[in-house]
Amino acid sequence: MARLGNISISSRLFFVFGVAFLVAGGYLLWLDFELFSSVDSCLDSGGSFNYDLRECDFTQSHEYKAQRSYSLWGIACLIVGLGGLDFARGTRVSNAV
Repeated sequence: MARLGNISISSRLFFVFGVAFLVAGGYLLWLDFELFSSVDSCLDSGGSFNYDLRECDFTQSHEYKAQRSYSLWGIACLIVGLGGLDFARGTRVSNAV
């Protein structure tokens, strides 16, 4: 296996992809949290959330429209990212005591 310094190239790749998946997972979870927070603060202030424009409306009532949730993809990315970082370290979950 090729080595670059003290760390093998495959370990570096697993580290880079692990970090990339962690960042992607955090971003996907942030998308859901940001929408939830906007809707919650709008309803708490007595407004109605317009899902088409993604803004709070105090003049008319709007129907709830189901939005695409990225939570499961975000959690999956976090798990894959942590697995990649763990593999880059040279330990595997199956070897842990």
